[in-house]
Amino acid sequence: MKMNKYLNTLWLVLFGLMAVGCAEEVSETEEEVQRRILEAYIKTTYGDMYQPTQSGMYIIPITTGYGNVVLYDSCYVLVQYEVRTLNNAILETSYESTAMEMGSYAPNAYYGRHLWKLGEDGVNDGLDELIRTIRVGGKSRGIIPPWLASDNDDANITVSGSESIIIYDIQLDSIIRDRQLYEINRLARYSYLNHNNLDSLKKGFYFQRIGEDRSHDTIPDNSQVHVRYVGRYLSGKVFDTNVADTAKRYRFNLDGEFETLDLTYRDSLEAMYEENEMVKGFVKAIHNMNYGERAITFFSSDWGYGSTSSASTGGVPAWEPLFFEIWVEDTSL
Repeated sequence: MKMNKYLNTLWLVLFGLMAVGCAEEVSETEEEVQRRILEAYIKTTYGDMYQPTQSGMYIIPITTGYGNVVLYDSCYVLVQYEVRTLNNAILETSYESTAMEMGSYAPNAYYGRHLWKLGEDGVNDGLDELIRTIRVGGKSRGIIPPWLASDNDDANITVSGSESIIIYDIQLDSIIRDRQLYEINRLARYSYLNHNNLDSLKKGFYFQRIGEDRSHDTIPDNSQVHVRYVGRYLSGKVFDTNVADTAKRYRFNLDGEFETLDLTYRDSLEAMYEENEMVKGFVKAIHNMNYGERAITFFSSDWGYGSTSSASTGGVPAWEPLFFEIWVEDTSL
């Protein structure tokens, strides 16, 4: 019986593939071909249990949530996710344990909850539609056709091939109305727990020198400064550094040169922003420092990468506060 079931499933899949091969002969559009592939996959995998939404995607609940659904046209959500192909190969995941099982774990990659924007300038249409059907605490699967997906969205999930039908498993952890307030509260709690309730110097920006020596020479205008740094998420995980011992300890970029980061120091902070292509929080921290000093800084994404995300390639996700430990080398002697 199991063999017969397997053969039946195989014939259904082959039928779907044959339909694709004949697409040109019957003058079907690319969207019509993709719809037939998707329908064949759904019927093979889920039977007649699910029907497409009006837009053409399929939504399969996995676990029922306990909270609200998204009721706002524009807001933010905290999610975890997995992205799969139709043959169940995982392309991307926010779960560290899954990455380890796949053998794709990267020591400096971000794993955990991601903050995504819904509505205008947010995630692609397919993800937006899927997330709005999930209650907080719940998880659903969305099988999203190409015309509802795009690489250029707030989630920044990169899928090779713009014609791919992709499966998204989305877990909705929380709905965030005010993204800035959410980050400010995260930073205040982080300061309280880890840095003796240090006060912010500006909204969303914290800075503190390390050590009591204040005799270091100031940095003249238009000087080149040489910087060592360790960048961390608020969890403490290192995501970037040019300190060799730290990189080796956390086992990433082991073949790197670990050169100092060189910046142009300017008396005017605005001029320093313009001349150094780095996040504002990092530049502002160095602007507060002298030769030979060491300091820490942590700041909201408004001082960092903002909506820009490189999470799909192991980098910093969108809307993520960051922490840096910084050393300015003393070249004044």
